[in-house]
Amino acid sequence: ADFAEHFLNSDDIVPSTNFALPLCYCYDVTGSAERASFPPPSSGNFLQDVGLRLLGYHNWPIGYVARHYETRLDAGGSPMLPSHSELPRGTVFKVP
Repeated sequence: ADFAEHFLNSDDIVPSTNFALPLCYCYDVTGSAERASFPPPSSGNFLQDVGLRLLGYHNWPIGYVARHYETRLDAGGSPMLPSHSELPRGTVFKVP
């Protein structure tokens, strides 16, 4: 891979998922204002919902990505890919 990014929830209760990966550009979404509006799981299956709620905000990073991911295209219509020259490895950006 030429580029790696990581969306982090640093207060995650799942072991080994609450720290930034050093070879990635990291977006720390833990303190994002949007987190308060992230809905709890509601699948209609009581046991599944309880299990997912016990994970706390473990699913929040992918929820953030789903809300904000956007494919940028160049003038020729090809996807524009990020690079570590513009988003350096090891950088942690705290999303407001």
